[in-house]
Amino acid sequence: MTESSHRYPQVEFFINEVYRVLKPGGTFLLTDFGQSEELKMLKKHIKNAQFEIVKEENITNEVIDALRLSTPERKVLINKIIPAFLKGVAYQFAATEGSTTL
Repeated sequence: MTESSHRYPQVEFFINEVYRVLKPGGTFLLTDFGQSEELKMLKKHIKNAQFEIVKEENITNEVIDALRLSTPERKVLINKIIPAFLKGVAYQFAATEGSTTL
C-alpha cells in the first residue's frame, strides 16, 4: 500500500511495475490524495496498466477522525523533538487539531 504516489515523477512507471511484479490473482491496494484531475489521471494509469479497479472509496472523513484522535500523541512528539521556532510549522505539517490543515 502506498500513500505517496502523488509525489512520484512518473506514477505510470510505478503502477506498471507493480502490475509486472504482482503475483497472478494478487491485490494491489492504493491509498492516496490529490486534486480531482490528478485522481482522474491516476485512475487512467491504473486502467492502462491492465488493473481492474474493484473498489474505490473516499476515506477523507476517516482520515480526519484519525488525525483528531492522534493529535495529542503527535503534539507530544513535536514538542519533544522540534525546536521552538519550528513548532508552528510542524503542527501545520502534522495536521494537528486546531491547525489550518485539519
